[in-house]
Amino acid sequence: MSTARIADHRHDPATRERRARGIVADHAREIAESAQGAIYKVPGGVGVYVVSLSRQVCECADFSHRGAPCKHLLAAEIVSAKSAVCADCARRYLGRDLYEVTEDHESLTWFPGDRLCGPCAMAHGIV
Repeated sequence: MSTARIADHRHDPATRERRARGIVADHAREIAESAQGAIYKVPGGVGVYVVSLSRQVCECADFSHRGAPCKHLLAAEIVSAKSAVCADCARRYLGRDLYEVTEDHESLTWFPGDRLCGPCAMAHGIV
């Protein structure tokens, strides 16, 4: 494969998305739990990159060079879509790590549909 074809392949949006999905498969929980507002820390080849979803920027060289979404930004978007904030402690967790409040547990604090992380759900008798 020529050098030009290798460079083109690395910048292919499908390749970037595939790499982002690989990052999510390996690091989804830590990316979700690193979130502070719209700021995520996404592991990369040589370290961890800070991604701002609200500004749509990443501090990696690929983003700086191209000015277009990189695999880290795409990974943060995927994790954001697959996660939610605990209604009690306000930390972000993957959706599968949250417990939904049902009508059986409705109170003045929680309403059906609210989602709590494991520690908060246990502390409030939801699980």
